[in-house]
Amino acid sequence: MKIAYVSTFDAHLVQSWSGLGYYIAKAIEQSGIEVEYVGPLKEKNSLYYKAKQFFYRELFKKRHIRQAEPAILRENARQISKQIKELNPDIVFAVWTYPIAYLECEQPIVFTADATFPLMHDYYDDYSNLSDTTIKNTRKMEQLALNRSSAIIYCSEWAANSAVKDYGINPDKVHVVPYGANIDYAPNEQQIETFIQNRSKSEICKLLFLGVDWERKGGTIAYNTMLELNKRGIATVLTVCGCIPPKEFTHSQVSVIPFLDKTKTTDREHLNKLLQDSHFLLLPTRKEAYGLVFCEACAYGLPSITTDTGGVSEIIHDGINGYTLPLELGAKEYADKISDLWTNQDQYKALAHSAHNEYQKRLNWNSAGKSIKSILENLLLK
Repeated sequence: MKIAYVSTFDAHLVQSWSGLGYYIAKAIEQSGIEVEYVGPLKEKNSLYYKAKQFFYRELFKKRHIRQAEPAILRENARQISKQIKELNPDIVFAVWTYPIAYLECEQPIVFTADATFPLMHDYYDDYSNLSDTTIKNTRKMEQLALNRSSAIIYCSEWAANSAVKDYGINPDKVHVVPYGANIDYAPNEQQIETFIQNRSKSEICKLLFLGVDWERKGGTIAYNTMLELNKRGIATVLTVCGCIPPKEFTHSQVSVIPFLDKTKTTDREHLNKLLQDSHFLLLPTRKEAYGLVFCEACAYGLPSITTDTGGVSEIIHDGINGYTLPLELGAKEYADKISDLWTNQDQYKALAHSAHNEYQKRLNWNSAGKSIKSILENLLLK
């Protein structure tokens, strides 16, 4: 089987879309499918549409998504169609809906995404305060793409249910395949056992906050949880990696690593060390379509304490690889959960091992690739 793997960006680059475009393609390749890359796509008349974006922002104080402009979407389709005729793939597989809204081809179309527009609208800041034109364009784009697709792959039930409910899509063509951890090497069971044993010897509870957006990822709650645990007599430190907290969160028990580049060996090793040494990934995220970081934590046997929002519960199952707390709860409840686990080391160890089992079973790219391959093979049999 050969697929045309379509993306508006360069899917060869691990930096694009949190690395998902890159790792999805590699997972499909490793499942035995031939992958022909189509992209990045050229944006025609970009100066005009960037000026239009600027106009909406400055005059109307509104966000305008130029990538959903019908003219840009039609140009995407034109570029893709030309390459498909040359490649003659069995299936066209797209990342997100932007490339395929107006695509007409003989081959079945499949796309994958982590959310739908109705879910993202007024949820993420980038999808808030949108122009009416953007709302109309984006909904139309997504409806067209969904209608054209023979199979649709989301990474969570949260997203899949929205496609059915908000767009009236036949549930038979909507599939859920959890994305995997974006890592090229995962510790084995013996290493995981060593990590967990070493953690149990520590008298200091080590919390890891891993995210680029302090506010959206719930940094204030994480900080206050650290304070609360120390008040209760549990010596606790918080490592913040990926962002710089506001000055008021400066504390002797907080260490900050502003940025780690996973493409650099030394930075990747530093991140690996954080994942293996920490006791909990504490990420009380306010808004999250999925959360690849939770998959990475599982790869290191690191339980996650997080929030039941968006697609997070597709990854974190309570009592299996961590806990998801209701959005309205604060530092006290997070401290309660961590304290319970900290004072019951047998329960903690079982949770940590179970987290690693979840990675091995369903939160890795090998599993995702096999699931995607099965969907594509069944599609060709119809």
